Amino acid sequence: IGAPPPQVSGLVLFTLIDSQVTPDFNLSGLGLVCLALLSDALIGSVQEDIMKNRGAPSDEMVLYSHLVGGCYVLLLALATGEIGPGLRASTASWSVTSFL
Repeated sequence: IGAPPPQVSGLVLFTLIDSQVTPDFNLSGLGLVCLALLSDALIGSVQEDIMKNRGAPSDEMVLYSHLVGGCYVLLLALATGEIGPGLRASTASWSVTSFL
């Protein structure tokens, strides 16, 4: 219940500062941040419902949440064509690859 006000405040500040720093402000980034905030707000309720009603342990919930999120990111990267440049950039530097 207390999470939305700080998240919305952060989004407003992010938008105001980014529009001043970057003159060619892109609204698609704002849309993605809004989508991430909405997803973040919903996932807690969904996970709590699944753990209470189906008796799923918390470590299993974390595993499947990350697995599904990883699949979404992989599909998005494949659909937009960003997987190739991302892999090339990450393998070009060992400092980046070590974090993966």
